Amino acid sequence: MRRVLLIIISLTALTLSARAQDPGNAFDRGLQKSALKLGMAGDYEIEDWIQYLPAATYFGLGFVNSMGEHSTLERAMVLGISWVGMAAVVAGTKYVVHRERPDGSNFKSMPSGHASRSFMGAELIRLEYGPWWGLGAYTVATGTAALRVCHNRHWGTDVLVGAGIGVLSAEIAWWLLPLEKKTLGLQRAGKSLAATPWYDGMGSFGCSLALVF
Repeated sequence: MRRVLLIIISLTALTLSARAQDPGNAFDRGLQKSALKLGMAGDYEIEDWIQYLPAATYFGLGFVNSMGEHSTLERAMVLGISWVGMAAVVAGTKYVVHRERPDGSNFKSMPSGHASRSFMGAELIRLEYGPWWGLGAYTVATGTAALRVCHNRHWGTDVLVGAGIGVLSAEIAWWLLPLEKKTLGLQRAGKSLAATPWYDGMGSFGCSLALVF
């Protein structure tokens, strides 16, 4: 609980600071200046894909030698609650803060959705599979956040707040899982979820889910 409170306090402080000093405080400006020297601005396609890698890995690793402590259904529930909560907070904060991106493209800079999604998945991996898997996932998430700054799409505090939102979303969903199972009656035996990936050979792919009562 102390960890959750720390995240909430940090998010509040960073958001208020960014709002008061919009469109970028000294930390943001200095970091942006250093990032722009890398000459990567305008090329921001890689992180559009890797932002989803931690979340996909969290769900998919459970199919490998029964890794993790939760069933497929439980992982799906945790991921779903995390994602919905994270998306709602990100969208709401973008609307309230209304911060301009460093490249001037729009006013949806704070917080970084890419950072939120990647750090949410990374924290879920850490919780489910342990610190070593978590270390790898957090490395990917950090890389995603760094690329958003290097590509001039976000200020430094944008990705910090986004990361906090992602971690907080994962923690809350993890904490809520026992309550959800009890409320939905999923603690009784005889319930399972089967997932079957498919590909039609013509470029379309997906996953079929079957819940058995």
